[in-house]
Amino acid sequence: MDDSTTANQARIIKEFIAGYEGWTAEGVTRHRHKDCIHIQLPKSMGVPQRTNDEYRKYFNKVLAKPITGFKTQSRILVNDARDNIAVFAVTATSQSAIGPYEDEYIWALWFTKDGSEIVRIEETVDSKRTADFFARLQLAAKTGLTVKL
Repeated sequence: MDDSTTANQARIIKEFIAGYEGWTAEGVTRHRHKDCIHIQLPKSMGVPQRTNDEYRKYFNKVLAKPITGFKTQSRILVNDARDNIAVFAVTATSQSAIGPYEDEYIWALWFTKDGSEIVRIEETVDSKRTADFFARLQLAAKTGLTVKL
């Protein structure tokens, strides 16, 4: 196992999470390899896998405006430099156009051999909480209803 690869992966994980806390499409995709794919699980949610460009468009269209103050608490579960994968758990909170948002995630990241870029992302969400929140957010957008923050 290469200590520099382990260190690179640990640094990228921290910067990946910080990118979400900065809440910009550029920030959340900064460490992705040009061919990275993002997969949201469970598959039963019906979310398509996305390229970097598709994820940036999704982020800007769906997430960027109605959600603010995204904050996380995380812990690394696995950081395996030999297989170039890391898995970590995240609890996130924020405010939104419809009130507070809170969710739990398990992220699995696959890296380039040197651990400097992410080539694959699997984001597992709390499917009930996520589906309920985005249904309410979509309804609010359609009807013009919002909750003052």
